This record gives sequence, structure tokens and C-alpha cells, in this order.
Amino acid sequence: TAAANRAALQDFFKNKFPELQSNEFYITGESYAGVYVPTLAAEILENAKEINLKGVGVGDPCTDNAAQSDSMDMMWYAHKNGFLLDADFDLLWKTCKRRHPSILAAGEWHRTEGRTVAATSPLKAEPQDARCKAATRRFLAATSRGFSQEWPK
Repeated sequence: TAAANRAALQDFFKNKFPELQSNEFYITGESYAGVYVPTLAAEILENAKEINLKGVGVGDPCTDNAAQSDSMDMMWYAHKNGFLLDADFDLLWKTCKRRHPSILAAGEWHRTEGRTVAATSPLKAEPQDARCKAATRRFLAATSRGFSQEWPK
């Protein structure tokens, strides 16, 4: 995709609008542009030095699955993507004050030499209120236990 977009830009500046070629060129986007913008910028820098690339910008970027899943609360993500009903989300988020951070955000992490890095504080225990407990269980069932995150033993 980056190579095809670079070729289109080269054609744009060389054949369609050569008078614009000396202008500063910026690449911006949002969401999945977190993947497209940097790959296109790298392609231009490596293979199209005649394009006057001056900068890039990305709003609310998606980068890659591993980084994305570690960057947000899974309950919020489930609601945003239709896995959690509005009523359950509102109950859990506002009334029950529940959060479901990614496993990496769930505890305080400490580096140890030669050993696995581990969390020192686990995820919160299951809520005691019956409505909160039922909504939590619906969330976990709908998302394969919070998008397959691990739970303390």
C-alpha cells in the first residue's frame, strides 16, 4: 500500500501538478492512519526524495493489535465496538465504578533481572452487588473473559 501511494504521489507531483512539487508536504490522518501514515512517510523518505516531506501527524492512532489492546480499558473498548449493551456499560461504568484495564495496566509492574516481569497487584475482585455482578458476567461472557485476558488465580 505504501509503495502504491508513493507512486501515486510521484505521478501527482511529476505529471499532474509539477508546480506544487517544491511545496512542503505533510501527511496526516486519524485512526488506522497510525499504520498508513508512518509506512508512507518511510516509503517517501527511502524512495522519493524529490517529495518535500516536512512532517506527519496522526490523531487517535491505531498502531498494531498488541499496542492497541494494552492501551485502553477493555470494558470501554467492548462497549465502543458493540460487545457490551449501553445499559450494562452505563451500570458498570457509572454506578458500579468498574474498569477492566488490559492485563499490562492491571498491576504495578517491576523489572527483575533474569526473571519474568510480573504484576504486584491483581485486578479487582468480582463486585458484590447483584446487578453489577450480573452485568460483569455478561461482559465477560460476551468478550471471552475480557478479550482473553488472564485473571489472578
